[in-house]
Amino acid sequence: CKSLHSKEVTQLEQNINDLKHQLVDTENKFKLIQIEQEKINSINQNNLNQLNEKNQLIEQLQKRITEVELNLSKIDSNNIINQTLVDDVKRINDLRYENEQLKKDIQLLK
Repeated sequence: CKSLHSKEVTQLEQNINDLKHQLVDTENKFKLIQIEQEKINSINQNNLNQLNEKNQLIEQLQKRITEVELNLSKIDSNNIINQTLVDDVKRINDLRYENEQLKKDIQLLK
């Protein structure tokens, strides 16, 4: 009976040792998983920071695009005004010429 008891104790001790080893293995795996998780969290944070920076850059670029479009619109308006002015100057010159011709005609008629 004592021999059986001794075998059981030995078996229980072996089981306890096995469980201790399993616990250490599991703890080590857990630590590795934690380290990996920290790396992933760091990568995610970096990605989030980059995303925020890019979003800010996009906003700045959109503002600049709006400014450029506004300036282009002003340039187009100025070009239209300038063309109108050029046309007006041509008309004035044509009218001056006609006026001079009419003056000459009147002089001839006198």
